Amino acid sequence: MRLILPKEYTKFFWAVFPFVLPMVSIYTFFYDWKFHLYYFNELEDFGSLLFALIISILQSAIYTFLFWVVFKVVQKVTIPIKK
Repeated sequence: MRLILPKEYTKFFWAVFPFVLPMVSIYTFFYDWKFHLYYFNELEDFGSLLFALIISILQSAIYTFLFWVVFKVVQKVTIPIKK
C-alpha cells in the first residue's frame, strides 16, 4: 500500500519538521529515556541512543503530518473574509 500525498505537503513538511524535531528529541532524550543518567562505555549504549534518535525522527514526522491535517481542516472550515 502506498500513501500518496500532495506536493504542497512536502513544502509544509520541510517548513515545520526542523522545528518539531529538536523539541521532540529533547523530550525523548531527557524525559522519556533519561540518557543523562546513563554511562556510555559500551557499543550497545550508543545503539540505544541511535534507537531513541530514530524514534524521535518518526514521532516528529507523525506530529508534522498531524499538524498538516489540522491546518487543512481549519483552512476548509474557516470562511474567507471578502473585501
